[in-house]
Amino acid sequence: MNLIRVSLFALVLMLVGAFATINDYCRGVTATGQKFIIVLPQHTGSDTVVRHVTGAAQILQKEGVNVGQFNGSNCLHFHTNYNHTLHWDHQVYVLAANPFKRMISSFAFDYQSMNISHKPISEVADLFRTYIRTRTEPPRRSMVSFLQGRLPDFIVHTHRLQVSMNELFHLWGLPPLKIGISHCISSCSDNPRHGEFGNGADFKHEGSKLPMEVLYKDMGLVNVVRKWYAVDFTAFGFSTDPLSSHMLPT
Repeated sequence: MNLIRVSLFALVLMLVGAFATINDYCRGVTATGQKFIIVLPQHTGSDTVVRHVTGAAQILQKEGVNVGQFNGSNCLHFHTNYNHTLHWDHQVYVLAANPFKRMISSFAFDYQSMNISHKPISEVADLFRTYIRTRTEPPRRSMVSFLQGRLPDFIVHTHRLQVSMNELFHLWGLPPLKIGISHCISSCSDNPRHGEFGNGADFKHEGSKLPMEVLYKDMGLVNVVRKWYAVDFTAFGFSTDPLSSHMLPT
């Protein structure tokens, strides 16, 4: 009897673990029956996108639009790898940001307790360069690694989120919907710890953008980021020139 109880308990734990794994994604089914997941690497505007798509779905539902099986309960903000076993029949969308900008977002998030948005620009730039130079490995893993070899069906580009989201909505057969989208480091204005940094992709400093040429003024630093994220630069077609990091991928 005890053996049976132990076996049943182990089975329950296994099923709970499987359920958690299945649900650790932003996923849904469109009105046409197409299953999809959105892969969310860190510092690619993931929190903003999750809030946008769930908020938009709720607004459209209230307007009588059929959005399919998609709502806030099945679009969760987890940085989880694509899983072929679970999602072989899903369309896969992935968020992507130029690695040069992604490093700025990562830096600002990791240093948020230092209130760096109010420090002199020269001090912030020195902190950023130290943040990169003192590491033996990148602070965040490559965006490509989240796809586990799967080619994405659509790429949501951080630096043109509103356009990308409208294109994604079009794929889902939904009308475009603007609800004040912008790329934030993490929780945007919902959380005052993060809101002070403004736009994470460009890192605003006391109301103005901190110039890329200040942060990446030496080629040694540029080459470190190029080496760390070579696979991302290649896979997503991003410019390897930090001064062109706002440009569309080629």
